[in-house]
Amino acid sequence: MEKSKRRKSGVAGRPKIKIEKTLSDRVLELISLVGLIVMIVIPIVRYNKLPDHIPIHFGADGNANRIAAKISIWILPAIGLFMYILLTALTRSPEMYNYPVEITRTNAHRQYRLSQRMLRIIAVIVVLFLAVLTFQITQISMSGVTHLSAGYALFLVGSIVLTVVVYAFISMRLK
Repeated sequence: MEKSKRRKSGVAGRPKIKIEKTLSDRVLELISLVGLIVMIVIPIVRYNKLPDHIPIHFGADGNANRIAAKISIWILPAIGLFMYILLTALTRSPEMYNYPVEITRTNAHRQYRLSQRMLRIIAVIVVLFLAVLTFQITQISMSGVTHLSAGYALFLVGSIVLTVVVYAFISMRLK
């Protein structure tokens, strides 16, 4: 009896409820999936045009500080695929997350939906960022330029931090 009870609830007795996806949720998932596909297609289309060695790391000043074989262009799509799978899988178990408020039967649905939305937004940000970065690295490699705008990393970190801060604020207001 104890085991079946645990299956029906999440962490510390949190209710385990199925949250139906809204149109917004489906659109966010579609954007992530399209970004992932684009991120994989870019190296496929451009691989033969790339020089034998490409920049794979850029310092804070935007200058390339690490060069590697062109096969390294597949690192970003691999990371993107991993992140997409991880974030998509995490949206399926909102009862396992940490929350800034206590989860009750009354607020569980709102809090779970909100946290799932946050993860979907983060997936969009990460996948699109990596797709743009993959494109930029192929562009830089084919043009011979070794400089990338430092704004990319700031945009990624800023977007994720802003998403989490907004989520926490809304979550605490909805208690």
